Amino acid sequence: MLKRERTLYHMACCYEKLNKPDMVKKCFDELLSYENAFGWERGWQFRAWQGRYFQALALKKMGQTVIARAMFDAMEVIGKQNKALPIAARKMLLQFADRGRHASEENIDPMLVKVEIAATAEL
Repeated sequence: MLKRERTLYHMACCYEKLNKPDMVKKCFDELLSYENAFGWERGWQFRAWQGRYFQALALKKMGQTVIARAMFDAMEVIGKQNKALPIAARKMLLQFADRGRHASEENIDPMLVKVEIAATAEL
């Protein structure tokens, strides 16, 4: 389930900010333990690619940039060449590849929605 990969990635980032490297490693190790093997899958079973995206981000943060880059490259190749996937899935794979390679930390999560809260007080 995507929620677990995304949650573990963000938990590790929080622990990193709290300077708790053991907890960062624990979160990333669990995240990377989930089976998201590369292979053929039906176009509507896109969830695995979302999990792979967060695994690639974890690898990138852990300094395993060659493996992370290979995962982003695979997303790009499949997004460009796999005509069996729906167009929306192909576009999302291309966005994952681009975002994973180039986005700043605050823009890395494609599902993140910024919320602004405004309060007014009347006397």
